[in-house]
Amino acid sequence: MKPPYGLKDIKKQLIEIQQELVDVKSCLTYRNNGINFFTESQYLYERDGIVYIIFGCTIVQFYGLCQQTGEVFLIGEDDIVYCNKTIKTFIQCQRIFIEKVMEVIDTKVEIEYENLLKKFMEVDATITEESHWGICVYELSEQFYPLTEDIIKLFEKLEASGGI
Repeated sequence: MKPPYGLKDIKKQLIEIQQELVDVKSCLTYRNNGINFFTESQYLYERDGIVYIIFGCTIVQFYGLCQQTGEVFLIGEDDIVYCNKTIKTFIQCQRIFIEKVMEVIDTKVEIEYENLLKKFMEVDATITEESHWGICVYELSEQFYPLTEDIIKLFEKLEASGGI
């Protein structure tokens, strides 16, 4: 499983499930941010008594669906960031985001933070500026995207050298 890079403690605790419990076939990938979704095998992960179904990842974090509530989170070594109320709204937001990234790549259009965040909040009213999508929209509006392949190469190099 590559990425996410690092996360050695979490990776040791993952229990592989030879099936797709969370249907993520309609999610879009983005190699330069390590965004991948697991369609053949997914994983169970427990933290603080809460069980998550790990169904995808970014370059340094996992996407997990909370079994108890159905909410989606981005799980890192030290933090858990709220994404969406349901997997359905997660997939909708994920597709909107990647489509906007591709639009920026293709047309060099500038993204207005407030307008795009409002669009995400229309899909899922629980999204805030501090949630995963609020942060992603900020990064996109501040032209952190498109990312180049260099970020993947850096993390591969760091992991190979034992740096992460």
